[in-house]
Amino acid sequence: MTKTVKSLDNIEVDLVLSVGYSCRTAHRMRESNLRQESSPLDWMIHYSLDDACNLMINDFKTFFVEYENQGTHEGGALQVVDKATGMISIHHFWPGGDLETQILNYRNLSIQRWEKIKTKIATVKRIAFIYCGTFDINCFEHFLNKFSSHFGKEKIIYFINVDDDRNKEFNELKITQYELNSYIKIIHYLGNDYPILNEDIWVGNSFLWNEAMKNIKLVRKNPPNALEKVKEHLAYKLGEALMINYRSFFGLIFLPFIFYGIYKRHIFLKSKKLLFLKLDEGEEYYEEALKLQNGLYYKIGLEIIKAHK
Repeated sequence: MTKTVKSLDNIEVDLVLSVGYSCRTAHRMRESNLRQESSPLDWMIHYSLDDACNLMINDFKTFFVEYENQGTHEGGALQVVDKATGMISIHHFWPGGDLETQILNYRNLSIQRWEKIKTKIATVKRIAFIYCGTFDINCFEHFLNKFSSHFGKEKIIYFINVDDDRNKEFNELKITQYELNSYIKIIHYLGNDYPILNEDIWVGNSFLWNEAMKNIKLVRKNPPNALEKVKEHLAYKLGEALMINYRSFFGLIFLPFIFYGIYKRHIFLKSKKLLFLKLDEGEEYYEEALKLQNGLYYKIGLEIIKAHK
């Protein structure tokens, strides 16, 4: 069943995963507080959904076993290609160190992360996949049926695709919902995904992504850890927004509106008692959270708050 809709009801899920095929999905999930787990696929580029599903089924055992170093990427890290899938890493490996050792360590970490995610997949009932790419119903259906067959046919799965159409206005949006069966739905957001608030093209259009992310409600069975708490602090949010947008002319123009939106969201969540901000010594990632509080984003955010007062 297919239908075009103007808006969607809230989608309640227990787990949200990025399936690429670029950094944009993981970034937008993190921005919307939906990235509860670190997946090996996060921040990778140029791979197919079939490759992603095969890696999951095979527990990432072939992940970067054979690779090619293509030199230094413009961001400073090495550009390394996984020969089995064509997947490219541009964030994980650095010049100056032994690449073989770096990859071995990253593979081991990735497998550990996947095992944690796989355990969660086995216990949850509702999963959302976030993807950004050209609409291909056959490709999507193949991925979803394959995943469902292996990890549980009675799980409710939402596949959310954000698709780019440069002929549309920046705030023009078409939402189409496809129901493959009573368990699996594809939600397709078609809009102009070119950034207007930031010169970094990989970020995409904030309007489009906010619309795609806003109805996803992650039902937390566990309270947030210390690192997640700090990332919800108003100071961190404001500092992060400034650092993302300050290099763009349009970003600077829209910054007051961005700050206002962050502040209003913070007040709303606080009023509904949906924010967990207090750090408790000894909790998970406590030391990392303290480092984040002493970092650049947080300090800049504190100065913004001080200036406003």
